[in-house]
Amino acid sequence: MLSYSLLQLFNPFICFIINVLIQVVSYRIISRLGLLKSELLGFAAGVFGGFLLIEAFLLSLTFKFRLADSLSILVVNLVIYSSLGYCYYNFYKSGSNSEENTNIKG
Repeated sequence: MLSYSLLQLFNPFICFIINVLIQVVSYRIISRLGLLKSELLGFAAGVFGGFLLIEAFLLSLTFKFRLADSLSILVVNLVIYSSLGYCYYNFYKSGSNSEENTNIKG
């Protein structure tokens, strides 16, 4: 039971890593895909590919949680993942904005 609890604890961070990897790979490989579309693709892959599959796997293995507990864990993990994705987007965007400002001034 403890290993499932640890997996639930690290679930948003695992999905965030999936988000970053998909975003970087899609931006580098698919040249016609812009920055914003690659960010959205990475976020969607993290939510659907990682987040929902891991949560569905955990809920299928452990039936000790009630439905209300499972939904509250799902919502909290989704909020954490969304916050991480939002911070990553702003961090990435601030770097590209500083490059644009440097190109304009120089």
